Amino acid sequence: SATLCAMDVSEVAQVWWTDVSTFKKENLRLEDARVKRLVQRLLLQNDEAYVGLVAHSILFKRLLQIFWPSDPATQGEVRAALRNGAPEDTMDPLNDKVMNCGTLVLTFRYKRGGAEIIGAEFLFNGHMESALSSDQKESIEEECDVDEAPEEFEKTVRGMSTELELL
Repeated sequence: SATLCAMDVSEVAQVWWTDVSTFKKENLRLEDARVKRLVQRLLLQNDEAYVGLVAHSILFKRLLQIFWPSDPATQGEVRAALRNGAPEDTMDPLNDKVMNCGTLVLTFRYKRGGAEIIGAEFLFNGHMESALSSDQKESIEEECDVDEAPEEFEKTVRGMSTELELL
């Protein structure tokens, strides 16, 4: 508590984020440009075939939407892979989110004009959020509890990565 008293926490109380309800189309275009730059940087500035990325499921949702394959057959394959055995009448994975602590491997094809997803695979029995029953969601949230011992928490963080495979 002596350390806490020595810290200046006044900035923590200030709102630093933009309220989502105030977003305009130009804000969304800027966000999409940031996602595209991120993927470009991950794919082009790494010599490795696999690149790990840990981020919020909302980012991955937008990443899927922006880099969705143009070929209808590939769309079907990616959609089926994202469902990971869930019935076809579940929410379209393109509009869903990756489950909490989900690990998803995305395979990208990068061409000079851009990139697109050509493959997807969940690891460790991962799913899209709507493909899980409420009991399964609660169980996963308990498994990903941040109050775990440090060595367990490190395992959880590693399990939350998403890999981008460069072809």
